[in-house]
Amino acid sequence: MIIGHQKQWEFLKRSFEEGQLAHAFLFCGESQIGKKTLAIELVKLLNCQDANKPCGACKNCLDVEKGKFLDFLFVRSGEESNNFEGMFSYNSALPDLKSGEVLTDKKEIGIDQARKALDFLSLRSYFSGYKAVIIDNAEKLTIEAQNCLLKTLEEPKGKTILILVTSQPDRLLTTIFSRCQTIKFFATKEILKVSKNPEQVKKEKETLDELLKIISGSLAEKFAYTKNIKEDPSTSSGQGAIVLEIMRILQKHFRKNILTDNSATKKLKLLDELIYKLTFTNASPKLALEILFLEL
Repeated sequence: MIIGHQKQWEFLKRSFEEGQLAHAFLFCGESQIGKKTLAIELVKLLNCQDANKPCGACKNCLDVEKGKFLDFLFVRSGEESNNFEGMFSYNSALPDLKSGEVLTDKKEIGIDQARKALDFLSLRSYFSGYKAVIIDNAEKLTIEAQNCLLKTLEEPKGKTILILVTSQPDRLLTTIFSRCQTIKFFATKEILKVSKNPEQVKKEKETLDELLKIISGSLAEKFAYTKNIKEDPSTSSGQGAIVLEIMRILQKHFRKNILTDNSATKKLKLLDELIYKLTFTNASPKLALEILFLEL
């Protein structure tokens, strides 16, 4: 079910029906607004066995949704996991695992994964349909990995499609941009209604209110808040996951106020830089948070 992105969906569907579908797409927009969901729906559309595409009920559609369709590869970075069978679900980002494999603990998407994607696209389709690769959080592609993808983007083969999904398109090479058809996604009222339940909204608002008090408080209060950041037992990312969530909450706040706050652009740039360092380097989460509070 497509919610909030009907125009994007109709464009993609019409392009497919008219035989004008591009071989490579860049789906960009804020996090958690449905980019990946629509990308997976597109893979269903391209391989659906029913006349009314995508039906969502045929074997191909169901296998795509479960992450088991042989002509579909989902690439992402990830944490180590021994429970890989449980990760083959629509809500778990469909990792590109085979029986016995586990995700690495690398934060980037490296050249080995890029080569795997290219090798996959070069193989003949099992079902005479489209070979499809989705790369989630494409901003995590290393420079080497991005350069590796360029040849396929320049010389696409047959019925293949590559979809890069990202909330930070500025992290990608300009050569990637020029070879992909960009589809922009925007948060809408429909998406906001279904993406957050009342408890989530309440919790995020309470966190934001606390953060704004800390930002306007004394140095002692800022250091005390940072010192009290605890490990999150639900994820191996620990403090890093908590600090990243704090930064994303502030990102949303400053984006909403960019027209009324003259310093919002500078604050967003700082947040982007710190999030990038936390994602790609071994930067200390607490130190990053301290820097953030001192600069805001």
